[in-house]
Amino acid sequence: MRKVPLFWVTVWLGVCVGSSSAQPFGGPPQRVRGHTMLPPAFAGTPASFQLSAVAQYLVAQGDLAESVAIARKIHAEAAAQEIENWVDHVDAYFERKRIWEAAQREKNPSYIDREAHRREILKRRIEEQISDVSRGDVTKPLNWLLAELFGPMAYQCFSGHQSAGDWPVDETLRKALQSATEQQLRQEDLHLIRFKAGKLEFPANQAKVLAGFWPPGLSGPDFEFARANFEKARDNVLAELKAQGQVSHASGEALVGAVNDLFVVLDETYTSEDRRNASVSLTYHEAKRYLRSLLLQVQRVIRTHDRSVFDGTLCFQGGTILDLLQHMYQTGVVFAPPEPGGERVYKGVLMTNLRNIYMAMGSEEPSS
Repeated sequence: MRKVPLFWVTVWLGVCVGSSSAQPFGGPPQRVRGHTMLPPAFAGTPASFQLSAVAQYLVAQGDLAESVAIARKIHAEAAAQEIENWVDHVDAYFERKRIWEAAQREKNPSYIDREAHRREILKRRIEEQISDVSRGDVTKPLNWLLAELFGPMAYQCFSGHQSAGDWPVDETLRKALQSATEQQLRQEDLHLIRFKAGKLEFPANQAKVLAGFWPPGLSGPDFEFARANFEKARDNVLAELKAQGQVSHASGEALVGAVNDLFVVLDETYTSEDRRNASVSLTYHEAKRYLRSLLLQVQRVIRTHDRSVFDGTLCFQGGTILDLLQHMYQTGVVFAPPEPGGERVYKGVLMTNLRNIYMAMGSEEPSS
């Protein structure tokens, strides 16, 4: 009977030792988890063997419970780590995509970004390198200046309804506008200035569409008959537009056919053998570009319902630079490339005065 209490004491000590050796849940991880091993029973009574087996069973249950708790904790940490890894993977993917898209935008900017960049470069060139701008075609810089001038102060300066006393009080701008008022445009200069309304181009003081100059490649005697047919068909179309407000199908087809005849004569006059010469090739391609532009204008004339293009409304009747700006502001026309010899007027008169007004507007914000 004395062995029974001693055995239960042994079981209790074994359970306590096993519990004390277990890793607490949520505690710091251990490299190796200890296990409780009770000494085997080599000799004893059946009761003592039974008690030893119960002790081993209880120790094993405690060890199992501890293992299950540790395994559950490891699984939870693994699941959390997997979720974090997926989040990091997604973040890394979109970050890589953002970096790649930024590099692509820098390498291949969008149309809007390219246009903004070009406009900024043109602005800096007009403000800081006007002599360099004036070396080439100034049509685009002139139209850029028009867009800038016809801004918030356009009505006050260019509407034609304000007198000199109503101009902005800024002295620099007042002087620039006064200079534009005093700068006279001669009739021979006006004939060299060309307006553009949509795709239609015409001299500023005539507003007669489809009546531009013939380039050297189309001005020879070989084209005389084709030019005469085109001018006859053009006059018929313009007469119908003025009288009826629209073009008949037959007249429109005749005008398009006249332009096509010019294309045919051009290719017959300048053969592929002749175009091997650099000078002849340049003349040929210049004439072909002109005919393509002329064909677009013809299509625009046939389809237009804007009679102001033909009734003289767009014809400039003034005499000064400021009158010219007021007329362009009121009619919405812009500059077209100049007639041959008109570069002097575009660069020496128009560019100088428009830039002076633009720079004066930017020097100080005028008060209204």
